Amino acid sequence: VYNNLDDRDIKKLKKYTDAAVYSRGVNGYLAIGEPKEFAERANDLKKTLAKNKVSNQTVYRSLNLSFSTGGVAKKLDTYGEEELAKMFNDLSNNFKNKSVGENRIYSTSTSPLFAIDTWRKVNPTAAKTYNSYLIIDCKGTPGVYADGRTSKGKKLVNTRSNQEVILAPNKMVYKKLTYDEDRQMFAIHMEAH
Repeated sequence: VYNNLDDRDIKKLKKYTDAAVYSRGVNGYLAIGEPKEFAERANDLKKTLAKNKVSNQTVYRSLNLSFSTGGVAKKLDTYGEEELAKMFNDLSNNFKNKSVGENRIYSTSTSPLFAIDTWRKVNPTAAKTYNSYLIIDCKGTPGVYADGRTSKGKKLVNTRSNQEVILAPNKMVYKKLTYDEDRQMFAIHMEAH
């Protein structure tokens, strides 16, 4: 139950989750600084999310990182942790000169089944290009549970997932990389602060 979110905060959260075009614009601005017309709304949403913290929760997010699974991936077994951390922070092509550790909003799921498997069934064409997923441990991360409510019983967002968490981490720390043989995807373990 969130006691510190007013009606304006709830409207911002609902607008973000209800409209895919809007949320893509907000995410785009936070990741690469474009489109500029979303700057004010994106920063407003970050302020709302910063009113709350999510701790001791693991969340998941599918993604497509721009490394070749036939190239770099062959060498990953030989990389030490320091080399892996450097590689993930250097993946500038995917985030247009933003490192993995920089602040952006993530709409995530508490269920790997929903975030990875169900998503791939619902979007098979797009999912073919997704070669990895994040496993994010929340450590006092600015954000909200999408199925949370205010003290007056108002629903925060309309979510279609079993449980969604919207995060605006100040820092993402790379921990390790594993390979998920069953899903044929890389699992990137991160901590969000």
